[in-house]
Formats: sequence, C-alpha cells, structure tokens
Amino acid sequence: MPWLKPDRVRCEVPLSSKKQLLEALVKLLITDNPGMDPNAVLNCMYARERVSSTGLCNGVALPHGQLPNQEHPVAAFIQLTKGINYDAPDGRQVDLAFAMVIPTEANGEYQVCLSGFGDKLRNADFSARLRSIKDPAHIYTLLTAPE
Repeated sequence: MPWLKPDRVRCEVPLSSKKQLLEALVKLLITDNPGMDPNAVLNCMYARERVSSTGLCNGVALPHGQLPNQEHPVAAFIQLTKGINYDAPDGRQVDLAFAMVIPTEANGEYQVCLSGFGDKLRNADFSARLRSIKDPAHIYTLLTAPE
C-alpha cells in the first residue's frame, strides 16, 4: 500500500474524543503533503461522518473522505492508548483508526482498496495483533504486508 508511509503511523496515542482523533489523523495525513489543506481534509472527513459513522466494529474506525484536486490517496494510522466513543454500529469504543483521503475523481480501484482494508481491520485476529504491537515500524510492516 503505497499510500501509507511509516511516518504516518502512531502507537499508544492518548486521545479522548472522536474530534481529537480526527484532528490527529489530519495532522498525519498532511505530513509530507504540503499542498493539502488541513481544514479541507478535516471537512471532507466530517462530511463523510455525517452520512454515517465510519466506525466499523471490533474497536476499529476507517475515517475517510474525498478531495478535489488530490493527486493520489494518502493514508494514516493511529493506535490509541484506550478506546473512545465513535458511534460504531456495535457500540464498542474505537482504539484503532485507519484514515484515508482519496481524489474526488478516483476510480473504483481506491474504493475497492478501502473496502478491502476495512475487511482486513475488522478481522478480530488482525486487529488484536495491531493492538499488541507498540512499535510504529512494526505496525507499518503489518499494515502493508501482502495478504
């Protein structure tokens, strides 16, 4: 997954709200992307959240959005120190979040990738492994390993 870079993965981040989580993810997403407007990124994520929560289940969230004039997808990952309320359908608190911003003009390939990655994160064994790792480089390797 070329859209996720090692410097956009964080472990044991102490946040206490969905708002703080989204803001932290935006900061990671704009890392090494100086042309990205942080307000536009945050607004596109909030717009998607208004449609329905991107909390999946099993303590996992997949916040995402689309931006015009975005050249390529950009992704980030945060493992929280403890779960936060996120309006997930199963009612569980979220402690793992994978965020992605894709071009508005994106073809179906990116949406298929996002959906497939959501399935991967929802897997209880995979998410348990992500929770057990406390090293960003190791999490990056796990997230980007071929299935």
